[in-house]
Amino acid sequence: MKKWLTSAALAASIAALAAPAVAAPPSTAPSGPPTTISFDDVELTGCDFKVTADITGKTKEITLPSGGLIVTAPNQTATVTNEKTGKTADFVITGVFFITTDEADNITFKARGRNILTRSDGIFLTSGNVSFSFDAAGSVVTEFSTTGPGSIIDVCKVLS
Repeated sequence: MKKWLTSAALAASIAALAAPAVAAPPSTAPSGPPTTISFDDVELTGCDFKVTADITGKTKEITLPSGGLIVTAPNQTATVTNEKTGKTADFVITGVFFITTDEADNITFKARGRNILTRSDGIFLTSGNVSFSFDAAGSVVTEFSTTGPGSIIDVCKVLS
């Protein structure tokens, strides 16, 4: 499930895809450097046309004593492409995800910083604090707001 959460966080950081806020920082400093990652042709949903993303950079997972997870994305970028027209856009996505699970197994993502996220009505570059959650089966419980706080760029419009 941890791999799914990381993929979901990265995909949410670009794409589509955890309960209360993380309660405490890790009791000890995380060890080791972030892992270099590269994902090509990740399909994003939300636009009226097919969108793929290539993501490069680093990621690090920090497991908290409370059972929560922090996923960082230092020096991470995404190139998103409208597969119909070939139009591309590059985004810096160095956000952080705080991921927790509640008693009902709902997974809440609290995204901070710059992330590419999907909703049922589009793909958005968010800058600021947003949160969204899924149930244990992966169905959306709550979507993030597209009205703020922070800034939101409609990636579908950028690629049209």
